[in-house]
Amino acid sequence: MALKPARLGSIRGRLVRTMFVAALLAFAAAAAGLLLFDRLTLENRARAIVEPYAQLVSVGAEAAVVFGDAQRAQEILDGLRASAQIRTAQIVLADGRVLARHGSGTQAPPERGAGLVIAPTGDVAEYVQPVGDGASLQIVLDLRTLKQQGRGMLLAAGAAMLVLLAAVTLGLLAALQRGIVRPISALAAAVDEVRVGADYTQRVPAAGSDELARLGDGFNAMMAAVQSRDEALQRHKDELEATVRDRTAELELARNAAEAASRAKSAFLANMSHEIRTPMNAILGMSELALRSGLARQQEDYVRKAHDAAESLLDILNDILDFSKIEAGRLDLECIPFALCDVLDKVTTLVGMKAERAGLELLFDVPPRLPARVHGDPSRLGQVLLNLAGNAIKFTQRGEVVISVQVVERQPAQATLAFAVSDSGVGITAEQQARLFEPFAQGDASTSRRFGGTGLGLAISSHLVRLMGGQLSVDSTPGKGSRFGFVLRLGCDAADEGGAFEAALRGRRVLVVDDNARARELLAGMARTLGLEPDVADDAGDALRRVAGADAARQPYALLLFDAGMPGVDGPALLRELARAPLQRPPAIVLTTTTLARQALQQQLGRAQHAAAILLDKPVLPAALAAACRAAWAGDAPPAPTGRAAPKPLRSDLAGIRVLLVEDNEINREIAIALLQQAGMVVETAGDGRQALQALERADFDVVLMDCQMPVMDGYDATRALRSRPPWRDLPVIAMTANAMVGDRDLALAAGMNDHIAKPIRIDEMLDTMARWVRPAAH
Repeated sequence: MALKPARLGSIRGRLVRTMFVAALLAFAAAAAGLLLFDRLTLENRARAIVEPYAQLVSVGAEAAVVFGDAQRAQEILDGLRASAQIRTAQIVLADGRVLARHGSGTQAPPERGAGLVIAPTGDVAEYVQPVGDGASLQIVLDLRTLKQQGRGMLLAAGAAMLVLLAAVTLGLLAALQRGIVRPISALAAAVDEVRVGADYTQRVPAAGSDELARLGDGFNAMMAAVQSRDEALQRHKDELEATVRDRTAELELARNAAEAASRAKSAFLANMSHEIRTPMNAILGMSELALRSGLARQQEDYVRKAHDAAESLLDILNDILDFSKIEAGRLDLECIPFALCDVLDKVTTLVGMKAERAGLELLFDVPPRLPARVHGDPSRLGQVLLNLAGNAIKFTQRGEVVISVQVVERQPAQATLAFAVSDSGVGITAEQQARLFEPFAQGDASTSRRFGGTGLGLAISSHLVRLMGGQLSVDSTPGKGSRFGFVLRLGCDAADEGGAFEAALRGRRVLVVDDNARARELLAGMARTLGLEPDVADDAGDALRRVAGADAARQPYALLLFDAGMPGVDGPALLRELARAPLQRPPAIVLTTTTLARQALQQQLGRAQHAAAILLDKPVLPAALAAACRAAWAGDAPPAPTGRAAPKPLRSDLAGIRVLLVEDNEINREIAIALLQQAGMVVETAGDGRQALQALERADFDVVLMDCQMPVMDGYDATRALRSRPPWRDLPVIAMTANAMVGDRDLALAAGMNDHIAKPIRIDEMLDTMARWVRPAAH
């Protein structure tokens, strides 16, 4: 029967394509086999042509080679002219000279053994055969005629195969048309009727027992089941639509409630932040003014402790604000040059006394050759170290807390530094570590009751470290302590080599005496990297014996580094013992002490009539140790303690500028006036935005410090009003407000303010911000 044209998308069309592709593949495989056969037999055919000629030439040429008869050899090679397939031939002697040559062109002497080699192109073959005395016969055979003969045979075989494959393919298609295509076409037509018209009464004929017959039976059974279920689905449709409407209304209510709760939470945080920062500004501001007023030592200690407590409360508030910024994706970092030692000094100042009160040793493991200045965000790096050190002190009952900084890799303009905080505290289980960096999570349910804290510090620290390009990790064993660490790659100055060995320290012997093994190890290592030659002792008795022995052996110690707070023999007692000892060259003495014990130790040393000693505050940093050693050998006054620096003088380059302070809170107004006047500024005040506009009408000002939340007219409306008037469009307006939540700065800038200072106000930050917008040179 005649075959009908096949549509491309039909089963018959696919079968036609499949058979056609299969035929082509079979033809291609057969053709490839014939080509491979031709290629493999090409060498044998070439050998059959060239070997008889080579045998004749070699027999006749042996005598010519032996006697070096070039004429005879040439006559023998000329006999090869009878073969048109021999392109060139030559007889090459053992020394490489050509005895005779046939054909045009030149050939390189053979560099291989006897045999036939076909060129990669297949157009020529080279045959080499020895002819005696090390000579060889080299014949180049033209294979193009052989290849043409092979192609002719291949074409004939291919044509016959193509005809055979076409006949087989057509026969198979006819058989498939009857047995497969027709039943499937009938089934497809029934499916189309069901799909288009949803007519589930459609059935197809199913005869036989093959797969197509079972497919037809299955289709008929499926249609019967669908037809019965369609009616049930239709009944449930109305019920489902009613349910969906009810659930949609419930979800809408739940979404509205969640949005309202989110807005309420944000409003609550904003209000609480404002309400807490307002009295905090008064506490911190008044304590700052008191510390700058020249208090007696005991009064200064009381005020400073209150100031530190207020700072701690502010840190908790800032943690909450930082977490809100993280949730909003608005926590950004700055990149500025800063000194690592300043960050470490700040950590010492803020957590040193806390460790001392807890009876812990706070130690630093810091090499002297750290880069002096790096590029990054010093406040955020300090925040992470402070948080980790504070946690370590909080969860450690006895032992020590070690803050370490190590150089992993140093390049001309970049340094990779590893920071770590280790403790000997309670440790953390694996289960607790898995959720340690989650917000509001702590070690166990009783942690907040036992140790306090918001549970935000580690989550914020982990996020900050990720922003700085690192990863905060923890390694802990319950009952043995924890180690939190991270690695940062920071830019640095190419010429900055950090600390260097000093000639005054190199090679001098020093005895380190401390009852804490870890402290001894770190102090000895620090001394060694400074160029000193340290020995260690764990108590005063051992130290005195070592000093006496070294002096008797004429190898005295140049320095005795002694922990003044050791049990048994303390610092003053050690000085008395050394004064009684018959030493020829007594060592210089540096006593390490804590901030709390420093004043009492100074009083004891002042009452005693013994050799002077240099006091060195714990924890010890390399620069402080080097300075103490130099002072001890030079007989200078001891270096000032690092943990309690006096308030630094206010910058004076803003003196004389005219400031309009807009603030409704009387205490905050009093604090700001005092601080600004201490910096030499001329201050006028206003209690709300309307009074501020009236003050601007009366006089000219260089800058306006504007509170945002005020009665009558707030700072936003006042700023928009003054910006609408040409004389004040360029007047610097700086928000000075307790609003410090995410977006508060944007609101201030959107209202037309130039900058934003969050309360509690830090005087240095306020003056630096004002200096960015005010030009003192104009006055």
